Amino acid sequence: MERGGPLVGKHTILAVVAGSRAFGLATPASGTSRCGVYVAATEWFRRLEKPPAHWEGPLPEQFGREVERCRALALDGNPDLLEVLPSPPVEPRTPRGAEPREIRPAFLSRQVHRTFGRGEPTWDHVTAWTAEPATRLDSALPASPLPESPDQPRVESWRTSVRHRNLPTP
Repeated sequence: MERGGPLVGKHTILAVVAGSRAFGLATPASGTSRCGVYVAATEWFRRLEKPPAHWEGPLPEQFGREVERCRALALDGNPDLLEVLPSPPVEPRTPRGAEPREIRPAFLSRQVHRTFGRGEPTWDHVTAWTAEPATRLDSALPASPLPESPDQPRVESWRTSVRHRNLPTP
C-alpha cells in the first residue's frame, strides 16, 4: 500500500471521518478514522506503472482508494466503502466529491445482504443475540425496495465522466 502524500492529497475528491466518531459511538480511547477517494490523473493510466489503488496517511488512521477501486468495492457491497458514502462528517474537498454521494443509491442492491449479514460468532450468547436481527434481515429481503443488482451503468457513467473531466485541457 502506498503512503498518501502530496500526489494523493492534491487529487482527493472526498474525505470523511468514518467509524465510531462519524456515528457518535466514540469513546475517549477511540481514534479518528479518515477515509477518502482520489481520482488519479487520466494520463497516469497510460503509463506502465499504474497509480496506487489504495493509500494510507499522512495522518494516523487515514486511508483512501482511487476511484476505480472505490467503484469496484462499492458495487461488491464492501461495508467499509459503503460507510464512506453516507458518513456525515465530510472534510472539505472538491465538487466531484459530492458526486458519489449523490449517486449512492446506484451502489446499493440486495448484494449487501451477503456482506453485511454474514459473520461467524463463536459464543452461544452472541449467536443467540444475532439470530433475531439476522432472521428479520432474511425475512425483509423479499420485500426490499432495493434492486436485485447495483446500477452498474449509472456508476460506470459517473466513473467515465470523472475520467473524461480529469483529462488535461489543450
